[in-house]
Amino acid sequence: MDSVAIDYDSENVLKKIGQNEILDYVSEAIQEHYLNKKIKYMPVEIQDAYKIKKILKTCQLENEVVLTNKSSVKLLGNTTDVGEEGYCYSLITGKNNNVCLVPNCDTELVLGVSNFNIKSRIKNVSVYLQRWGSVLDFVDLSDCIEDGEKIYIVKKISKIGQEGYIYRLYRNVANTEEILKRKERLIRELNNKVIDYNFDEWIVVSEINKEDLYNEEKASEVLHDFVQDFLRYALTVDSIVKKY
Repeated sequence: MDSVAIDYDSENVLKKIGQNEILDYVSEAIQEHYLNKKIKYMPVEIQDAYKIKKILKTCQLENEVVLTNKSSVKLLGNTTDVGEEGYCYSLITGKNNNVCLVPNCDTELVLGVSNFNIKSRIKNVSVYLQRWGSVLDFVDLSDCIEDGEKIYIVKKISKIGQEGYIYRLYRNVANTEEILKRKERLIRELNNKVIDYNFDEWIVVSEINKEDLYNEEKASEVLHDFVQDFLRYALTVDSIVKKY
């Protein structure tokens, strides 16, 4: 906790007012200190997380998502409801109808939303990518943070073993040195912003302008950028893991 300087002579004050009044005074001083202190990042608002989820479900890609000169995402398939308030759909990939999102991979990816973490602050907002029937990666929208202008979809890159961290990146890591190598490699290859928030480091997977989130004309653009950023993040993690 930040220190709060309270300028008073305790002996003189004690003579004038009771102890309970002093405690009230100190409490008010602390509250005023934190109210006046500028907080850069805050947890995402619940309605914003659900709005992102709605856009992912109801919009269609109007423009091709280009990942490399050999792979892209052209459109989303029909939505299928899965479980409680969950859904998924296939990503149709490849240029000229040549399905090949990643080398030596001839299977489609599935993008879905579910409730992976029952302890999440916001329920049913885990967005995942699935391949060959198993989850490639996911982001929990309840971990999102915002600064009043932008919403940041993030993954924790510190404190391995705690909620929100990138399990796949650190899987089968032998020691701390290897953890740091993979973490630094992800930061370097993804080249995205890293945010210090709530005593942890978070790498930004995608950013959304808050004003765009509630602009219906921008919905397809929000979807396009999220799908592109999420795929790029997941495939970057996948490529790093395969090198070890």
